[in-house]
Amino acid sequence: MLRDSRKLAAACKYAEIAVREAENAKSAGTFGVGGLLIGNDGKIYKIIRNTVIQGNSVHDPTAHVERQLVDWYFSKKREKKTKNLLLPPANKTTIITSLDPCMMCSGAILAGGFNVIHISQDSQTGTSCRGVGDFSTLPDGLEQRARETFSAFGVVGNRLFNGPPDSIFSGDEIDSKLDRRSVRAFSSSLKKIKGIINNHHGQSPDKLTDPKTLARSSRIFRLLKKYNSKVFSDGYLVDFDKPGINLGQILVEKAKESHEKSGVFNSACLIDPFGNVLLSEAGAEDASPIRAPFLELVRKYHRLLLEAGAEGSKHLAHLKYCKTVTMLGPGRDPKSLMEVGCFGSCIEGKLPKGEQMQYVIPQQGQDDLQNMLNNLPPLYSDVMRLKDAIHQVKDVQLQQFCTSKATLFASGRT
Repeated sequence: MLRDSRKLAAACKYAEIAVREAENAKSAGTFGVGGLLIGNDGKIYKIIRNTVIQGNSVHDPTAHVERQLVDWYFSKKREKKTKNLLLPPANKTTIITSLDPCMMCSGAILAGGFNVIHISQDSQTGTSCRGVGDFSTLPDGLEQRARETFSAFGVVGNRLFNGPPDSIFSGDEIDSKLDRRSVRAFSSSLKKIKGIINNHHGQSPDKLTDPKTLARSSRIFRLLKKYNSKVFSDGYLVDFDKPGINLGQILVEKAKESHEKSGVFNSACLIDPFGNVLLSEAGAEDASPIRAPFLELVRKYHRLLLEAGAEGSKHLAHLKYCKTVTMLGPGRDPKSLMEVGCFGSCIEGKLPKGEQMQYVIPQQGQDDLQNMLNNLPPLYSDVMRLKDAIHQVKDVQLQQFCTSKATLFASGRT
């Protein structure tokens, strides 16, 4: 723990770093959010800013401060043997962020086992959007865990510190100028950046050309083959409105890869409006506990969009016009919360009508899932109306096929 005599000065010093990075992010044309990771002794391990937008284009919709810090931490832990970098256990570190974490980042923080403290509130996507210390946006079990690990700096003349007594900044206040700077950095960038994300490759499907009709020698056709060598082959064309049993084969193949690497039988596919299965992904939880299949999928798709450029916008749809299908549906665990939040971070606005995020095997009843989604912060519950967008696949054969395979793997009888 930091010594009491140093705590107030340290709180302002670290908050200043986070705010400065938020301002740098805003100047770079992305969401104005910044943060850092420190140990309980006050040592700074990493300073990061939001990098969702680069060069006025969507670089990575998951590149929020907290998600980046969690992945950085686990990547360095894996390098420990070769680089001799000694990091404390995650629960002995604290993520300091300029803004109340969104659902994706809160799920990542909880899955990784970190502590977190924030400076400013976010009324639309923040975990404590209903008030500092109010974590009712989270499922019951996660709500309690957040009470034990999530904090908010006190702000002189505005609010008192809120968080667990064992926080390294317990009881500390920071200068109100830091809060105002943080709010300004975020709010001044908000409308423009949300618009870029929501309209990225934003042509409606009726204005796109099916990429499988392109000449095999065309750059986009070859690019899609690079990202998925099996694209456009037998089995990789499905009914967009009702994916069937052939999608099960693809999901199971990737879920096996996930299971071999990390013991998690899960996978994700992306289907474009023409029914092409453009991508199928396994998870990489062996590298980082938050590298779930859905996050791997959307990050890879946005790398594809970035590489495709203006030419690709004639053939490749925004995620809001596509359909993603995961083997496992959202549960009430941190990774599920992170994946649902990730979907929101890829959209950042209203969704067209449709069930864009589907799953095969439920991890909770549909009514319970609907209640969970309705309870999320306003962006997810009111603007995006995720309860209308996230549903189980309709094809019973697909459900039965994947469930039987998952049962075999769970029992070790593969």
